[in-house]
Amino acid sequence: MKKFKISMKKWFLISFCIFIQTVIFAQSSMDELRRGYYESAMKQPPIYSDAILSGLSGMLNDSLALNYRGELSYYIAEIYNNRSLHVKEIKYFKNALLYAYSDSSFLYSRIGLSYFLMKKFDNAISNYNKAIELQSKNGNLYFNIGHSYRENQQLAKAIYNFNLALRNGYREEWVYDKLYKSLIESDVDVGKIKEICENNLSKYGPNLVTLYYLVKLQCEAVITDECREYFNKLKELDKDYIYVSEFDESSR
Repeated sequence: MKKFKISMKKWFLISFCIFIQTVIFAQSSMDELRRGYYESAMKQPPIYSDAILSGLSGMLNDSLALNYRGELSYYIAEIYNNRSLHVKEIKYFKNALLYAYSDSSFLYSRIGLSYFLMKKFDNAISNYNKAIELQSKNGNLYFNIGHSYRENQQLAKAIYNFNLALRNGYREEWVYDKLYKSLIESDVDVGKIKEICENNLSKYGPNLVTLYYLVKLQCEAVITDECREYFNKLKELDKDYIYVSEFDESSR
């Protein structure tokens, strides 16, 4: 009887060690999969990631993968994004939020972008708002929601958010372009738009788009003395002659 008890203790100890090693191995394997699957999945063309997509989907239901369901869902979403399958992409981004990243501004913004690409602008706006609630100083988010409002024909809200994008440090050329176009389409007085352009130059420094609109609004196609100062500044910045080429200097 004593021998049997000792062997049972040994058996229990050996079994426990095997179990621990299995868990450690499984976690180690998962760590490698987390690194390897995503890189492989993103290779072009997307059809090459079919086997990886199948493997990831299968792992979502594996009990050993419970702690990684959020990351697995994120990688699956990226594969569907790579194929422009936005409905499925949104599903798995939402799973990633559910399983692991409930406070991820980035994921809400990705879902917002997917809805935007599907032209479901109300849904896009809703998700961008959730992203902004979590990251209120991100100028890029204000541009994205502004763009969604613009495409949804809500120009006043678009203008408001483009200005917030600028105030929060997002100052790419297209922010200025969308802002000024929205102002023009809203029938804002030309003098007021010029004032906004000049204020933006003062606050954020010279940029091609603002200078272009100042010249365009003041002188149309022909450069006159009225807009000569802004035109000269535009020429200095416009190294590729993209904006300057629109204007005829023959009249002064």
